[in-house]
Amino acid sequence: MAIDRFYAVIPAYEPDEKMLAVIDDISSLTDFHIIVINDGSGKDKLPIFAEAAKKAIVLTHEINRGKGRGIKTALEYIKEHE
Repeated sequence: MAIDRFYAVIPAYEPDEKMLAVIDDISSLTDFHIIVINDGSGKDKLPIFAEAAKKAIVLTHEINRGKGRGIKTALEYIKEHE
């Protein structure tokens, strides 16, 4: 399998607006596709993920599964959609 795109993967649990700044920086400085994993964050964080979805693919874990599982989820997504 040849991958012809670069991806930035951001596993996120209870993020704040700093994550949005990181997404803005990545999208303005690179042509990477951005994948954010909502790793079981509370409902109060949904607006942050909604804003992130404007520039990134947002995947969701219903419960916190950890960074490693978040990265695996992103890799599975890339494999299925590449």
